[in-house]
This record gives sequence, C-alpha cells and structure tokens, in this order.
Amino acid sequence: MSAGNPMTIVVNGNFDLGGNATGFGVLVVTGNFSYDPNTSWKGVILVIGQGTVTLSNNGNGNGRIEGAILVAQTRDSSGKLLPDPKLGPASFVVSGNQGGLGIYYSSCWIKAAQAPSTFKILSYHQVSP
Repeated sequence: MSAGNPMTIVVNGNFDLGGNATGFGVLVVTGNFSYDPNTSWKGVILVIGQGTVTLSNNGNGNGRIEGAILVAQTRDSSGKLLPDPKLGPASFVVSGNQGGLGIYYSSCWIKAAQAPSTFKILSYHQVSP
C-alpha cells in the first residue's frame, strides 16, 4: 500500500501495528488495537467490537496518525454483541514514556480513504422491510 494506493485492512481480533511501519487507507480492528510511537497511519482507523486502543512504549518516536480514529465497544469481553443502544465505554489507554507526534484529524486523508481507485461489489443482500 502507498499514498497513491490506499487499502482496506480488516483484522478480526487484536492487532499490533508496531515498528516503523506506515499504512494508508482504512483499518478495521475488532479486538484491541495497539501501536507504538514510531508507527504512522494515514486514513481511517475503526476499532469496533472490543473498543480498546493501547499506546504503550518506553521510547520516543516520530509516528503519527493522520485522518480519523473511531473507537466503539459493541461486544462484551466474551464477544457477545451488546444490546443497542446500550453500547459499552470505549477505552483509549496511553502508558509508559510515550513519544510520537499524536493523532491529527485530516479530512483529506478521510476523503482519500473513501474514494478507492477501484471498487468491486463482492456481495449483495437486500433486506425486506
């Protein structure tokens, strides 16, 4: 993936975006999303399901998230769907001697993530009213 070719990545479970990586596009994580201060993402990160984000590293870094991040707890600790509208509290934990440059809202990266260069319908299901 690159700035000119953003991708959609779906992780069913926990995901650690570590190291000196840079990602582009849409990232969907259903478990805990963790990253370190050297990691960068340009686009949209959706942490939906367990609804937990962890930044934990003892060091400085120059990574940053540009775009948007949405954190929502829609499942309990056993993975059972929570009843709507009683969603749980989202968790965003920052611990250790963190570095990094932070999270920056960017409508440009959000727009880039919403407009892929190619689009294919893989499945279609119509629900009766």
